[in-house]
Amino acid sequence: MDTNQPVNDSQTTEVSVTVDENGTVYNSHECDDTDEYPAWFLERLREFRSEGHLVDVTLCAEGKEIPCHKLVLSACSDYFHAMFRGGHSESKKDKIEIGGVSGETLEKLVDIAYTPKYTVSIENVQSLYEAANMLQFEAVEESCEEFLTDRLRPDTCLASWELADKVSNKNLSAMAKNFALTFFDKVCVNENFLDLPVEFLRTYISDNDLHAEKEEQVIEAIMLWARHDLEERETHLKELLEFVRFSHVDQDHLKDIMETDKVLAGVPGIKELIKNQSVQPRTCKLFQGEILLLGGVTKDEDGEYSKPNNCIYRLDVQCCCVDITSLPRSLGDNEGSAACVVNNDVIVTGGKKYSSQVWRCRASHNSSTRLRFLRTERYDHGMAVL
Repeated sequence: MDTNQPVNDSQTTEVSVTVDENGTVYNSHECDDTDEYPAWFLERLREFRSEGHLVDVTLCAEGKEIPCHKLVLSACSDYFHAMFRGGHSESKKDKIEIGGVSGETLEKLVDIAYTPKYTVSIENVQSLYEAANMLQFEAVEESCEEFLTDRLRPDTCLASWELADKVSNKNLSAMAKNFALTFFDKVCVNENFLDLPVEFLRTYISDNDLHAEKEEQVIEAIMLWARHDLEERETHLKELLEFVRFSHVDQDHLKDIMETDKVLAGVPGIKELIKNQSVQPRTCKLFQGEILLLGGVTKDEDGEYSKPNNCIYRLDVQCCCVDITSLPRSLGDNEGSAACVVNNDVIVTGGKKYSSQVWRCRASHNSSTRLRFLRTERYDHGMAVL
């Protein structure tokens, strides 16, 4: 055997020697193709599907026909696993009509069953999540949940909350709801707010944890929503205004808007609602501080942790992202740096390539100042304030 031959790391070969009672030596090779086998096997399955080889079922939705393999569907989906086990009539059919899902989305899910790479986007996440939930593609559901959780913003939280309720995801629903309640002032001026169904809006503004610093904001949000389609929504104004705590509205301001806003003044029973003085104020969450997240690495498009994080993420006390600002370019690559807070200034030390630099960052002003150098270069270290 040539010991100078290069070793293929993706394939491990073990040579074992067996000697029988007559002294005969038998050599055997145990091969491990763990790294190469999954990709090779999936590629062969995709080829079989494209060739129609061993295809044993065709899924149909909205006139679209999708040939595939029962075995592959069963491996990826508990729904199809139960369907094809033999207890259902569909297990004996060559063509199966799938209701409640579009042909395009069904084809996307079947494609995902044959490949480890797929894209979740703002455009497809709702249809993909609902279909994956209905057809029990658990891995796809998890990807959609992660996508929505990472992108909770004032313009996305309401849709995420509504979608999470539809697919019965209590964790995502709670996170999106909390975000929407906390950032009411930003959410209610967003375009998505104007498209809310009345039932969802009722649930939103009636919550005692709605973070409205002034009750006037709630009135303005309701009227803004109603005027978006006044002819259709005017009849819902009274039921929505019942959730306004009028006793906590500035009475002079209320008198002014009643005189100038004919739509509000014309709501049946509005004067009786205003006279109600028994409602308790909302639980207004006043933030006493915030959390700044910086350093480390973030995921690239392939989901690998490889991109240095050169931003400061500003979080509230419930760890919801409020704002994102870029670190000054003068700091360079801060992967492996450490940070602490002194008198509301962020002190950043060290970094990639064992830096000895020390910087003072004032996040509120997006400014930075270089301080004295450390005596020793630092990387992947810790720092604390005493």
